[in-house]
Amino acid sequence: MYDDIIKDIQLLKNDNVAKGQLRFFKTGKGEYAEGDKFYGLTNPVVRSLVKKYKAKVDLDVVQKLLKNPYHEVRLLSLLLMIELFNKSDLNGKKQIVEIYIKNAKYINNWDLVDLSVYKILGKYCLEINDYSLLYMLSETGHLWSERMSVVANWIIVKNENFEVLICLAKKFLSHKHDLMYKAVGWILREMGKSSDRGYKQLLLFLDEYAKVMPRTMLRYSIEKLPKELQKKYMNI
Repeated sequence: MYDDIIKDIQLLKNDNVAKGQLRFFKTGKGEYAEGDKFYGLTNPVVRSLVKKYKAKVDLDVVQKLLKNPYHEVRLLSLLLMIELFNKSDLNGKKQIVEIYIKNAKYINNWDLVDLSVYKILGKYCLEINDYSLLYMLSETGHLWSERMSVVANWIIVKNENFEVLICLAKKFLSHKHDLMYKAVGWILREMGKSSDRGYKQLLLFLDEYAKVMPRTMLRYSIEKLPKELQKKYMNI
């Protein structure tokens, strides 16, 4: 099955698209995705392969795909992992979560994290009502694992649970990478959109921390606020 999937991907490759992806995903020397490789498949093309193979693959194939050097193969693996997660019982979900965390070093760009983590780790933590995995990831010092700990909260804040995000947002105020500022600001913004209580929690957070928040984090977090509040927090 693995070989069949790789053959399909290679038939769909587009060198012109791949050149643009190399720039867009920052694969140059010293950049955050240095050395990553691309076949030039767009997300809709990758998702067409998910549709084709989602009823055929098992976790062994998915894990092998996740270790592939090409970005789109790893993306396909994660999207297939979501499909397997959604049809698994709790024990099966736990196994998938363990595989996800064990292979975090291969989930090594913002799109790979953002398209998968809340649908696997976020959902699992909600289901078992235990968020220790996210706190553990936040302590790794590994950029992509740290981003996982935050973006997993996208689904968590939609379920009126804000404690984990607020704790992590405070922790990452002093982070050194712009990608973390964007992640934290984005999920804070989603908290504010989630409900009246989420909106109040966002304002409380901003009242206390806007003055010390990295500007990128602040801008992302206030995007959906009324213009007068945006102005207030940017000038605080």
